[in-house]
Amino acid sequence: MKRFLRWTLTLAVACGAADLNSRLMAQFFDEEAGQQQTVITIQADGSCQIEAKSTQPRKTMEQQLRIMEQMKAMEESGDVEEIQKAASQTNAATNSLSDEELKKKVLEMREEQFGELATDTDKQEQVEVNKDNVTVVTKSSFSSVEEMLKSPRSSIGGEMFGNVRFEQDTNGHLRVTFTPQTGMRRYFKSMRSAWKLSGMNSDFRLVLPGKVLSSGFTGMQNNATWLTVDSKKDESLDAYMKLMDTPTVITAELGGLIIKAPLESKKLRRAFARQGESADDIPLTEGGAGFVAQAEGIMTTTIHVFPEGKDYFKDGNSFGASPGAMVTVKVFPPQGRTLQSLSGVRILKAMDDKGRAVEAAETEGEETGFSFSAFQGGAQEKNSVQIQLRLHLPQPDAQAIDELNAEAVALTAGAWKEMTLTNVSETSTNEFDLGAVLPGAKFIVKKLVNKNNMLRIDGQLKGPPAVRRLDVQVKIPGAAQQMMGNANERKFTAKGAESTRSITINAPLFNADGGAVSGPFTLQIRFPEDLRREKISIKLKGLDLL
Repeated sequence: MKRFLRWTLTLAVACGAADLNSRLMAQFFDEEAGQQQTVITIQADGSCQIEAKSTQPRKTMEQQLRIMEQMKAMEESGDVEEIQKAASQTNAATNSLSDEELKKKVLEMREEQFGELATDTDKQEQVEVNKDNVTVVTKSSFSSVEEMLKSPRSSIGGEMFGNVRFEQDTNGHLRVTFTPQTGMRRYFKSMRSAWKLSGMNSDFRLVLPGKVLSSGFTGMQNNATWLTVDSKKDESLDAYMKLMDTPTVITAELGGLIIKAPLESKKLRRAFARQGESADDIPLTEGGAGFVAQAEGIMTTTIHVFPEGKDYFKDGNSFGASPGAMVTVKVFPPQGRTLQSLSGVRILKAMDDKGRAVEAAETEGEETGFSFSAFQGGAQEKNSVQIQLRLHLPQPDAQAIDELNAEAVALTAGAWKEMTLTNVSETSTNEFDLGAVLPGAKFIVKKLVNKNNMLRIDGQLKGPPAVRRLDVQVKIPGAAQQMMGNANERKFTAKGAESTRSITINAPLFNADGGAVSGPFTLQIRFPEDLRREKISIKLKGLDLL
């Protein structure tokens, strides 16, 4: 019965959040929409400046802030009554905040949304408020094109483009390629009517050090090219929609800019997201004996499009899955070592039972497998890591994947430094020295909530970049082992020599039988020692497709 009640609560949270999201969208388009302007300037020395200006009606901004606060309260409380109350308060009175209060809340909201994406960027942010509108102006500076592309908070790609590539072409010109996000055409078609009603306008402008020679954007002159969208004009929306079909290419004179090798935002951002995890400072060696790969299952996906549905799929619609085969594999480390992460997963060879090659399902700019890191998800109790290897769909008469070979980079630890924090509570000091496991590191408790048989701790790990390797777990006497709370990383910032890792720990206060537990809890802090980074082989045989 208790498990049933917990499922009911989960469903209530999901339904309440969905209702609030739908109301938020309705309110956003019910008002006259805002104006968005972005200017990206690239200098001859490679330095870049981005100035983004966004204006929204004050009423819309206040409604968004209230809804976000309500959703956050719902998430933290898990109380059904509070969820229902929050869902009924989305039409709260507006203009009830003073100008200064509104400014503060807007800045807090943006920090909550984008704070984890901060780098060494020189960034300035201003909020201007009057009785009708709220304007946010953000100015960011980057030392190079590479730094700009790897920063997730830069707006060079926006939400429309999944990848931006800078390179020098064979004619000695600068070539910039904007590749649209998957599914953007479908999204645009569904939102076009709403945009027209709202009157949303946007202007994206790219200023380069050399003269623009050709551009797929809507305008170009001298060193600048731009993409302007006026949602009241069909011709403007039509031009915008064309950019979602194929990559948009801009060529320009270099103007002194040096691009030694192609730079892609997708690859750079993925590398930035993993910084501190991959342990690049540790030498890479060939993997020794002891690693074991075990196939957990194989799933094939086939999509059949009936003749009547062909036009539907011309617009880039899909079911959310692509045809192919996905092999789930569990990898175990040698005895006595703990597997921390697998990265750089790559399929080398796959053959079906008739001796035919099965191609790896490579996505542009991505690896053919799925890499997993234990740093963000806590320690692996069974000391294994699960990965997924993706293949194109085998031939219809194939009955098995007879052979599958892959490689990956494994990071393992042979020992741990450990310490235990025993005095963490709602009234305790909010800062703890972790020098016993990592010199220069500290743990700051930002918020602790113990309510409705759920413990939640929001905190920050600060110190050298290696704080990303710290493992934090909460231990509660009597609680089920599978319900032990591990730290989930929410944000990671690196500024100068100090890194900050924002984490959240959620721990259900139930035993194995579903009964509630209470009592003091402790935090176990661990840091891996004797790290090894090894290239390992993954070999599987006889994977049945039937």
